[in-house]
Amino acid sequence: MIILAATLVFAPVVVSAETTTDATPPPTGAPSTSVADTVKQAIASEDLHRAALSRLEQAGQWRGLSDRVAVLEEEFDTLTAGAISKPELINSIELDRYLRGLHREAATIADNIEVIVRRLEHDDNLLEASARSWQQRASFLESQSVPAAVLERARSIETKLQHANTRVREFRDNALLGLDRALSLQARLEEARALIAARQDRLDSQRKVLEQSPIWRLGTASDQFKLVGGEFSSTWKMQRDYLMQDGAGLVGLFLFILALTAWLFTRRAGVAAEPIQRAYGRPFAASLLIALVSLGWLAPNPPRLFFAALFLLVPIPAAMVARRAIKVPIALTLYGVALSMMLFSLRGLLEASPVADRVLLLLQVICVALPIAIDLGHGRLQQAFRWASPGVVRAAALLVLAAAALTGFNAVFGFAGSAGSVRAGMGSFLGSLLVFGATAVVLYGAACALLATPMAQWFHSAHNADPALLRALRVIIAALAIISVVVVSIGSLGLVPAVQLAIQSLMGATLEVGTVSIAFKLVAMALAVALATVVLTGVVGFLLDREIVPRLHLRPGAGYAIVTFTRWSMFIVGAALALAALGIDMGKITLLAGALSVGIGFGLQNVINNFVSGLILIVERPIGVGDVIEWGSRSGTIMRIGIRSSTVRTGQGAEILVPNGDLVSKEVVNWTRSDRQRRYDINVGVALASEPEQVMRLLLEAAGNVPQIMKIPPPRVVFKDFGESSLNFTLLAWVATVDEGLQAQNALRVAMLKKLEGAGIAPFSQHGLEIRTAEDSAPKATG
Repeated sequence: MIILAATLVFAPVVVSAETTTDATPPPTGAPSTSVADTVKQAIASEDLHRAALSRLEQAGQWRGLSDRVAVLEEEFDTLTAGAISKPELINSIELDRYLRGLHREAATIADNIEVIVRRLEHDDNLLEASARSWQQRASFLESQSVPAAVLERARSIETKLQHANTRVREFRDNALLGLDRALSLQARLEEARALIAARQDRLDSQRKVLEQSPIWRLGTASDQFKLVGGEFSSTWKMQRDYLMQDGAGLVGLFLFILALTAWLFTRRAGVAAEPIQRAYGRPFAASLLIALVSLGWLAPNPPRLFFAALFLLVPIPAAMVARRAIKVPIALTLYGVALSMMLFSLRGLLEASPVADRVLLLLQVICVALPIAIDLGHGRLQQAFRWASPGVVRAAALLVLAAAALTGFNAVFGFAGSAGSVRAGMGSFLGSLLVFGATAVVLYGAACALLATPMAQWFHSAHNADPALLRALRVIIAALAIISVVVVSIGSLGLVPAVQLAIQSLMGATLEVGTVSIAFKLVAMALAVALATVVLTGVVGFLLDREIVPRLHLRPGAGYAIVTFTRWSMFIVGAALALAALGIDMGKITLLAGALSVGIGFGLQNVINNFVSGLILIVERPIGVGDVIEWGSRSGTIMRIGIRSSTVRTGQGAEILVPNGDLVSKEVVNWTRSDRQRRYDINVGVALASEPEQVMRLLLEAAGNVPQIMKIPPPRVVFKDFGESSLNFTLLAWVATVDEGLQAQNALRVAMLKKLEGAGIAPFSQHGLEIRTAEDSAPKATG
């Protein structure tokens, strides 16, 4: 206790933001030479007194933490007593998991109490120093013969500070006792876990010896089943305690997910739903599968028996869904793998009996090998997995059969060397592929059904079945399925400790290149920040582009500029955070960037020019996405403005990459800069004998009959010129949007032709043609 208290006293004081803002430390040392300055210090000291007493109420939470430590000690003592009385019934793995949870909670409590102790220690030092200072100030004021009221107030402040100092120190000492108790419990838990680890090592050594023995030398089954019963009883007790604590919440979660997914799979949509949205005709099996797997994902730190029960239940509904999802009937293989997964869960419960483990392992081999051999012989496996070549499917099936044969042989005659890994993973990998693969399929179907609900249809991306949204859903669900398969496989192979040790070693390693050293932990943090930046940028950009910007009714191109700048800003901030996570000084990065800018300016002039031009296009917006432009001899619609170039789609469907520098520095005609209205000028010629007033009236009537032609501004007809053999007119007509321009011109020309022909006017140029005969060409006789 004395050592602990001394450690805390001489430890560096950590002052929280609350402490620094609540009170300002009063000056210590010799009192002020001025009476006025001394009296003014009373305000700061009284503020310190009030702040310290108010923080005592917050510091009182150490009592609840200390009471929780007492509860943890009682639980630990109960476990210790049971382990001492019946050591043969201890499940080392479950007990270690339980003790690890107690140790984690005790460590959290100790950290919280330590924060309280440090805060109280800080207040104690301030109050003590301030009280000593006011003792000197009172003597100083007395020597200056100040009024009695002033002197009395100075002494009352000293008394208040001393009283507050006493209370704070009392709280600190009690909190120190609670901290010492929590640290002692941590030490006891660590010692107990070390003993359990040693016992587990001895059991593992014994089991390895038994694994190398043939099945007929493993002893009598009756004696082993007693151990199995005792271990199961101990495990069931922990499972019962877990269900008593979290069972109500888990049941509620299970029923909610089951009801929600069943409603999604069975609801009647307004349009014909895809088979995946109906769970391929197995809605109850699919709902049960999703609900059970969700419990495995969301249950808070469940015991091993909880997972064993889940893996006993989930394979059958997974096989039922997979049978309907795969068009080719391979029911034997699917149900065989499902039964193998169930036997694998039973092996975990009966691992205390080597005989039972070997028998169940042989049944697993039969359940996997026999159906695969039958379906392979009939060619159904090759038809079911058409996305892979038949040779690859056949090779994979033969590999599984070879592993099954090796496992069966070793199950009878004993395992040696690496055969134990094959034994541990027999059926677990294929079973987890079946379970999580089927779960991924029905989960994607449930997500698609959810997007088809009326509430989800309010979102543009759901209403339009946005391919980007569906692709993101497939990627996320596939990633979760792959991670689940890997985790289950690692656990079944017993590689969890090795993987944890490898990760810890990697996180503690340092890469040194010359004088530069980078810790892998910092690299992992930087990669995590970069990944989070990419994901967050994609999500925010998608929401802005698909949901928010279309509802703002902005001018075309403005929304694209907002989305682009948001993405670039997030990328820049993410890159800065990633560099900061690596521990790189941003000042050095700025200096390096300044040095490289000169070389970049000379070597990449065009790239920098196009980049800056892209910024100008987005900020100034002389052109934007969706604008119809003409540059040089080409025209088209802007589809995208990138960092280096912009994409323009021509009327023929070709996409042209135009450097941003050309769009800024060269002449560009923007037909939709202010609005999308456009005027079309259509020329027509009629015969010289036509009445101009009649022609102009007919052309205006033709324009009025075309619905795409705007009434305001109204169409106009201009008598343009006298041709060699025709009167030339031009019809000026406006359309509301340039997107309807081609259709409007076509309809307008048809209407003009009908009007002119109906009035007997030929809408084409007439050229004079003089026909002469041979006689007309011969010279006439004279005389």
